[in-house]
Amino acid sequence: MKSTVQKVIDMALSMGANECEVIINKGSSLSLKANEGKLEEHKVSGSQVVGVRLKNAGRLGTSYSENFEDESLRTMVKTVVETSKYSKLNEFESISAKDDGSKADATNEFTWQEDHTSAADKVSAILKLEGDVLAKGSPFKSAPYNSFSESEGEKIIANHHGLYKAMKRRYFSAYTSALVEQDGKQSMHYYGSSALTFKGLDLEKCINESCDQALGLLNGTPVKTGQYSVVFDTDNLAELWGCFLRVFSAKAAIDKVNPWAKKLGSAVASKSLTLIDEPRFKSGLSYQSFDDEGVKSESLKLIDQGVLANFLHNTATANELKTSNNGRAGRGPRGSLGVSSTHLVFAPGTDSDSDVHQGKYLEIVSLQGLHSGVDVISGDFSFGGSGYLIENGTRSQAVRNITISGNFYELIQNMGPIGKTIYTSSDCNFFAPAMRFENISVAGV
Repeated sequence: MKSTVQKVIDMALSMGANECEVIINKGSSLSLKANEGKLEEHKVSGSQVVGVRLKNAGRLGTSYSENFEDESLRTMVKTVVETSKYSKLNEFESISAKDDGSKADATNEFTWQEDHTSAADKVSAILKLEGDVLAKGSPFKSAPYNSFSESEGEKIIANHHGLYKAMKRRYFSAYTSALVEQDGKQSMHYYGSSALTFKGLDLEKCINESCDQALGLLNGTPVKTGQYSVVFDTDNLAELWGCFLRVFSAKAAIDKVNPWAKKLGSAVASKSLTLIDEPRFKSGLSYQSFDDEGVKSESLKLIDQGVLANFLHNTATANELKTSNNGRAGRGPRGSLGVSSTHLVFAPGTDSDSDVHQGKYLEIVSLQGLHSGVDVISGDFSFGGSGYLIENGTRSQAVRNITISGNFYELIQNMGPIGKTIYTSSDCNFFAPAMRFENISVAGV
């Protein structure tokens, strides 16, 4: 692949391009699903894509090919050189990243670990995910959704300055669901686990969490309409924050679709809140030492004790806003240049978990219609939820069929207690203490 990227760069320069960058992604995946005790799906897939981005007399062009033969590469480059002549002049986006001298180990210990799990063990895993749910008997009716997958890939970024970065990545994931049916009522819940190795998967937690929550929520009913304190479990807290990540995008600020575009250096949240984008977080599955332009990626505070500290930048956004590039470019072989976060890591709070969970509040373990019910510009949200009403440390009522609404930007300015213990989302990309949100509107009965 190193010879392939150099070949594309040489072609582009020989055809008149002033700047050239090449990205290659190669990957393969295995997916298994079970149904009624048998292997229902066994899918193996692979892909390879080479993408070129070049600049010619101030004008940008991109193209890609899934064929690595010389003639196909030549056609790809010739096409993008010609079409770039008709694009708009772009003074800010340039291909300027140079080798910073750091070594990019293609077998980085935080993205790739040796794993020699047999095919039989993988099949056993997916059968166990379904089988152990069904083995519980009534009222567990089925495990309608279950999956085991293994994905591995390699990414190479190179440009005309001689930059060459490479990374290999592999991870495993699994999930199952439990459908409970009793007295005309149904309830379903699912849970997943992700890890760098097969042995790192927690299959038992997938099974137990799915079954316990499905059974626990079966007889859930709405609470009375009113204002409630709410604590989201870690996965749903990650989903909630994920809906509003645009506020950290420098590109969205330039495009005038970022409501915090003019708030850099201003208080946007409670002083108790500090959020870091941490690409080298060793416990996460999105570890990276460089971004999709080959620029070094290091720890970046997004919110510092309530103050908006930084936006996510690539070369173009940094040039346009006259600031430094912090290595958060996001681009695939087929796409244009954007920005992207890595691991979201919240600093521990000053409260104990018992402070967060004191008194009366709603514990939310499932959200419905999350993305369709969010307005990023205004911060308003409204979506369905399920969970439990907690009173004095005890689940006094299972709760379903409620609507949770409020304004996210107001909520994070008036945070309740934030715990000291950091919890990990099931996909290992979000790390946060327990957080209590006050005065959320809940529509029930």
